Amino acid sequence: LFASATLAQEFAAVVSPPRFEISVTPGERSRQVVEITNVAAQPSKYTLRTADWALAPDGGVSFSDELVPGSCRPWVAIERHEVVVPAGGRIRFRFEVEPPADAPAGECRFALLIEGDEQTVRTEGGLNVPVSGRIAVIVYAGIRGGAPDLQVIGTGIVEVNGQAVP
Repeated sequence: LFASATLAQEFAAVVSPPRFEISVTPGERSRQVVEITNVAAQPSKYTLRTADWALAPDGGVSFSDELVPGSCRPWVAIERHEVVVPAGGRIRFRFEVEPPADAPAGECRFALLIEGDEQTVRTEGGLNVPVSGRIAVIVYAGIRGGAPDLQVIGTGIVEVNGQAVP
């Protein structure tokens, strides 16, 4: 019980790098390392998992635990699903991407989610609100030289908060 109470802490993770752009060869394994630093004054427990993600029209991001069509998450292996980082400490967390030998050329993407324990925060109005922290490390994997297919659909200048911006 004491250990659980000790690990129910603020979310104080720093993750580097925040994004990966890697080239992978079908049938070969690409090993990567992300560093997780705990800047809190007590040990912190983090849960790690992968997710598919998409951009919304308003620029927001939505994450999906369900595999989306064409997901490359079945090709991903993570070192473990839970880590404890000591106060002021840092760990190196490994993950691998191994596309099958018959993987087509293109680009796939996924997120490595680093999440803290859910906390209950009491508001000034006396409500208990569950809150949890999350950092998403985005991984872009180019397969057989694949790259994103981008199109410019327009340019212009609009007014935002009284200022002209491109």
